[in-house]
Amino acid sequence: MYSAELVDWLENENRLGALCSAHQSESQPWYACREELLKPKVHVVRLKTAPNRQGRPGGDLIIESTPGKGLRAYYVPAEGGAAVPLIPDILNSDWGYGPFFHHSIVERRGSWLRLPEAPLPKGTWLDMSDLGPAANPTWLAPEDIVESPLGDLYIIDVANGRVRARPEQEGDMWCDADPPPPVAPFRALSLGASDLYTSTGHLRLRLKYTRGC
Repeated sequence: MYSAELVDWLENENRLGALCSAHQSESQPWYACREELLKPKVHVVRLKTAPNRQGRPGGDLIIESTPGKGLRAYYVPAEGGAAVPLIPDILNSDWGYGPFFHHSIVERRGSWLRLPEAPLPKGTWLDMSDLGPAANPTWLAPEDIVESPLGDLYIIDVANGRVRARPEQEGDMWCDADPPPPVAPFRALSLGASDLYTSTGHLRLRLKYTRGC
């Protein structure tokens, strides 16, 4: 739920020396340059109540990128009012990893994604192309390790709306010298829709190692 431009903007604080190098240090233009580059960059995505441009307005998704602080998202209802914080389902506030600022997808139709309820109303759609030309969903995949209501799991396979997994083992995220311990015998689990999603469409699984080892 971000664009490359927004993530790049976060690094301004670390690059001020180079970005404002055309101005004499501590001069008025230098301070003005710093102030401009540390402002939040805001990206607004128009949401719809149907997966097409002709659908009724579904409110706005506001994504804010503040240099040195990270990404934040808000939902503004179609009828107006105060912005409501929207916390992504998979989040690591340190953008140097990932970045992980991902929200669940309930349904996909072409470039349109139906988002889960709470804080969004039921049946809210986002056109993925509005996040930028390189925007693509990230899907659960084999070898992912996730936290779940059933414990920490190692994903074996994802197919036909089901996930096959097993309990995480010591060698699955091995950060010591090779070789890792061999995989011990296990009984695979098959997770269906009720295991994977809440009643409002939020994914119950969370990537466990968003910072690596």
